[in-house]
Amino acid sequence: MMKVFWALLVCFLSVINNALADNANMTQAMNFGSVRLSNPQNSAIVVLDSDGTYGTQTNIATSSDQKNGIMQYQNTTIWTLFSGQTVTANATATGTIACTTPATCSGCSVSFDNMVVNPTSRNVGFYGTGNFNYGGRITIPANCGYGDFSGSLSVSYNASSAGNVTGTLSVSLVIDPQPVSVQSTQDLSFGTLLATATHDVVVNPDGTRQSSLYVVNDASYPYHNGIIQITKQESGSRPVTVTVDSQTSISNGGTSLLVDLVTNPPASSITSLTSKDTYINVGGTLHVTQGAPAGEYNGTYRIEVAY
Repeated sequence: MMKVFWALLVCFLSVINNALADNANMTQAMNFGSVRLSNPQNSAIVVLDSDGTYGTQTNIATSSDQKNGIMQYQNTTIWTLFSGQTVTANATATGTIACTTPATCSGCSVSFDNMVVNPTSRNVGFYGTGNFNYGGRITIPANCGYGDFSGSLSVSYNASSAGNVTGTLSVSLVIDPQPVSVQSTQDLSFGTLLATATHDVVVNPDGTRQSSLYVVNDASYPYHNGIIQITKQESGSRPVTVTVDSQTSISNGGTSLLVDLVTNPPASSITSLTSKDTYINVGGTLHVTQGAPAGEYNGTYRIEVAY
């Protein structure tokens, strides 16, 4: 009778052992954070240590919000009921972190290698858990654009009683867009005018001035259109919204004159920067008031580029 009972007990324990396999699950994805390159025309390197701090960085202007990866190993091997088992982590995984916003990163992929893990091994008791912390290195190719990147790595463990156990660790990265610069390369000028009557003077966006009885050809104060230059650094297209004031004023002392502005191309039509430099030509209609005091009139207008 005792022999039958023992045989049944062994069979029961064997079924439990086979039904409950050890497993490794991700509790925190590896995140290289948000980085902005110093020069997007060159490749860049970011190292993330297993404790979640940044290590070596090459060609990186800013970086933040990084997190190390964490995998949790669970020991369910019943033969380790009293002593636990030694679990050793393999740290040789490599892979690619693919662009998930193709409109801005042009299908670019970032490579991952030099994986590090801490601890490299630990004892995990029966039905206990143990964490393994991960870091590594990413290499960003030149002219990769900007946007979101994600991928996954297969990590493995050798357990003294359970054998080889694998798990999946997610990896992510955000490459921030480069700043867009805006500058005036030529001011809008109406030249020298007379205020003997109320009238309008028009300078077109192409730099021509419509004829008027009240303009004076004075080479010291030439007329010309305004030119705005918008510059981006990435090679790929850059979605933007451009806004230019439709009206402003120029002043001399306490006297102000209104100016209606017009641009070519229309600012609202610029929704993407496809070239490194984009130029906007600015013209306007100046409303001159009869008897306006003589002197130099100056003013500003605002251009805003949102991205």
